[in-house]
Amino acid sequence: MFMKKQLLSLVMLAGMVLAPLTFAAAPVHACSCLPFESFTQAAEMSDVIIYGNVVSTKGTVDGAPGSDEVSYEVEAYEFWGELAEGVNTITTSGSSAACGINLTQGAEYIIIASRDESGMLSTGLCSGTQDATEANLETLRAEMGPGMAFFYTQGQEPGAPDRPAVDEPGVDPTLYDNEEVMPISAPAYDTSAAAISTIWAAVACVGLMSTVALLFSSLNLVLFLKGKK
Repeated sequence: MFMKKQLLSLVMLAGMVLAPLTFAAAPVHACSCLPFESFTQAAEMSDVIIYGNVVSTKGTVDGAPGSDEVSYEVEAYEFWGELAEGVNTITTSGSSAACGINLTQGAEYIIIASRDESGMLSTGLCSGTQDATEANLETLRAEMGPGMAFFYTQGQEPGAPDRPAVDEPGVDPTLYDNEEVMPISAPAYDTSAAAISTIWAAVACVGLMSTVALLFSSLNLVLFLKGKK
């Protein structure tokens, strides 16, 4: 009996020593959120939705200890909301416990991002960011309508000849409507109206010249009659 009690005491002591180590080794997942029911709902809670490609990454979520932030350079193919440039830096938390999201370089995503007071864009596990599958893109465009895109005259994006391309950062873009690929700020030139204006100008010019000629002839006639008197 005494031996059994000693054995039980040793087991309990071992459990007390090993328990903290076991729990310490287990990852802590504190990020929890309700998923968005639609892209329109996500748009109401964010500043911009971007369909684009991750050009480069700096850092990895749950990578180096003490890493507070991970940043991604994202090339925007299409967007809903306000976006000043074709390539943007988007940040996320360096910890998945704080809802940091890992994005793969070279992969395409539908990124739902918000701006902080400094204007920096950020996203996370609770933002609704997801893979840019054909089904997701179809749903996005059905709910939000066609997005906007940046069009650059220098070159065309490899592998995507059917959509406006982003050549390189620093080149001033012209904002295009991605549905019709026509400049928003450049209205169509009405050639018929221009032709009518030209004809009216010519008629007015001929009429003025005829009036001057008639006045000149009348003046000569008056002078001629006075000379005969």
